[in-house]
Amino acid sequence: MEIKIMNQKRFDGFSEESLHQIALRKVNFRLSVKIHVGVYITVCSLLTLINWIFTPEIWWIHYPILGWLIGLIEHYTSYVVYARGVYPMAKRAVIFHLMAYIFVILYLFVIQGLGFNTYVYFLIFSLVRGFAAGGFWPIINSYGNDSTEEGEKSQFFGTLQAFFSAFSNSRDGNICNNIPKSVLERIFHDNRYNIHLVWVINIC
Repeated sequence: MEIKIMNQKRFDGFSEESLHQIALRKVNFRLSVKIHVGVYITVCSLLTLINWIFTPEIWWIHYPILGWLIGLIEHYTSYVVYARGVYPMAKRAVIFHLMAYIFVILYLFVIQGLGFNTYVYFLIFSLVRGFAAGGFWPIINSYGNDSTEEGEKSQFFGTLQAFFSAFSNSRDGNICNNIPKSVLERIFHDNRYNIHLVWVINIC
């Protein structure tokens, strides 16, 4: 009987006010995405006009369009993930990584993949990051199965979350301020491989 009461309390945990606040956050989140799309279209249109009028001999407009598109897609993905209640956090991280992979590779293909000398680098790092992005999905699905023991689940997702945290930027806004990226930055910078540093950091 006690178990039934606890389950009943668990299901009745959302009050009408809480549901209203959740719905309001979703509306505000969706509005922020719409504003982002509007600003993106407006600014990119103005930049295209500037490029066409002042520097028609050098077309650079695709760089800001594709670069900003990555952030826009991540913003939209964060809204979809929040609105649909995707859980656990590791699954959210994989979704973000997959979306970033698709549009970062598109951007890199334009700036590097079209060149004969840099095409090999583009191909290699595309395959490496593609494996990193796609390889996590079946693993997470297997560990997220209901038949998996809770202790094993907790250990796996805790380790995975720590891995993502180790290769993510901290809140102070500095780039490469964690230990793995700082080491890579120092090695590549000292050897004057700044372009390759961008690729490696992108994979991380």
